[in-house]
Amino acid sequence: MCFRPSWSAWKVHTAELPFVFRLLHEGDAILWNHFLLVSPFRPGAVKYFFILILAYSAMAHKDLVLILGDSHVVWLERFVDSSAIRFCTGLPFEAADCRIQFAGFRGGSVTSVCDDDAVARLLTVEMPSVVLLCLGGNDVYRNSGNVLVVGMRLYEYAQSLVAMGVKHVVVCQIIRRQCVRRLSWDVATERVLEINEFLRAVSTTDRLSFWVHRGFWQSLHNIFRADGVHLNDRGNFKFWRSIKGAIFGALKRVHRER
Repeated sequence: MCFRPSWSAWKVHTAELPFVFRLLHEGDAILWNHFLLVSPFRPGAVKYFFILILAYSAMAHKDLVLILGDSHVVWLERFVDSSAIRFCTGLPFEAADCRIQFAGFRGGSVTSVCDDDAVARLLTVEMPSVVLLCLGGNDVYRNSGNVLVVGMRLYEYAQSLVAMGVKHVVVCQIIRRQCVRRLSWDVATERVLEINEFLRAVSTTDRLSFWVHRGFWQSLHNIFRADGVHLNDRGNFKFWRSIKGAIFGALKRVHRER
């Protein structure tokens, strides 16, 4: 007897797709429990079997994009994953065009993140097509040495990613902070300008580019949390929109070179 699933066995509610994609990519036990027990669209084991097959087949040909950085990336991932604003942040973009993986490190510096074993393991499991580097802010505002040395370390790491097989690396502009603790405002601003200009000048190859976050330089009003360092929901909405622009641009270059 030949088993033929009904149409209802193939139909997937769009609200479930992000969970399927993250489940396949991360194997997250918490997401699995949510998917099977919490979701209001539970059809049974047969339907989930076909959902997983379809999702895996669809994602197997999608480019993997790794967003690597400090606590800005941690807060951005939390913002994007928030069910309250999932619809307006553009997750259909993630589901349709590529796979996005966040790797954020609280308090991370250029050296600590680039040398982290967890990052090396991520690259070993699957080499991303595109890597976005959102690093350098903590180094600049902690006054930890010459900013050009920091910029050179970040540039060298970007070059090493290209040598390892990443199709395109995007070095993202360092965002100014509203609250400056260890430096004067003028000195901190000068350091941010200096490292951004350096990174813009050296990130000009076919597989390495610099991305400017528009809308973060002229006005810092109402985009930060109370600490003046991390972005609030309004700031993260702007940040995510800018990150998506960087991803689109990088993927266009990758596809053009194929």
